[in-house]
Amino acid sequence: MRGAGDDRQHRPAAPGRGRDFTDNSIELARRYGIEHQELDAAEIRRRFPQFAPLDDSARGYFEPGGGFVRPERCIDAQLTRARQLGATLITGQTVLELDAQDDGVHIISDGSRLFARQVIVSAGMWSAQLLGAPFDSLLQVCRQQLYWFRLDEPERYPARSPSFILHSADDVDACYGFPPIPGEGSVKIATEQYSASSQPDSLDRQPSSADAQRLFHKLIAPHIAGLAPSW
Repeated sequence: MRGAGDDRQHRPAAPGRGRDFTDNSIELARRYGIEHQELDAAEIRRRFPQFAPLDDSARGYFEPGGGFVRPERCIDAQLTRARQLGATLITGQTVLELDAQDDGVHIISDGSRLFARQVIVSAGMWSAQLLGAPFDSLLQVCRQQLYWFRLDEPERYPARSPSFILHSADDVDACYGFPPIPGEGSVKIATEQYSASSQPDSLDRQPSSADAQRLFHKLIAPHIAGLAPSW
């Protein structure tokens, strides 16, 4: 985990709307004793020059102890520890069905059939179809897009730049990103939308140039400096 901090920014919600993302973050931090700072636009721009384009109405929530983890390393550590504790790893098979019975669960894949008294399901976007009711009506797959934008002005990014989340006033448009990794020359940014759902086996996994341009011009350029389009 890299403790580079976590910065969440939001434009104020329109009058009459409910509590926004930043308000909710602040409320939860206060309730659970999480160290945090509430920042106005001027303070955000002063401390983090990469956010120089922010509008004066922007608000920020900052966790000094926040950061990010590298998922590949986490998964590798989990698998290594599982082997050390005697687990058998089966890879290269697709689980097709979970058949729950009174005495346990049959795991049916395209290469074998296993039985276990208990099963922990961590199947990501395939969880709903494997678990069935009621989860098939509670869970949905929402396509997200991930991009690396070229770092054009590295001087705007301090050594301990924060991870960040940007939300629009209506909470419809949102993205999140991470500080530049030394030597990569880019910033990783992803969308966060929950209005359009997809099916896992027919998901469009190819981002388009039009999608990248929309993200850059609508969410990135108005809020983040020092990045250039990657198309």
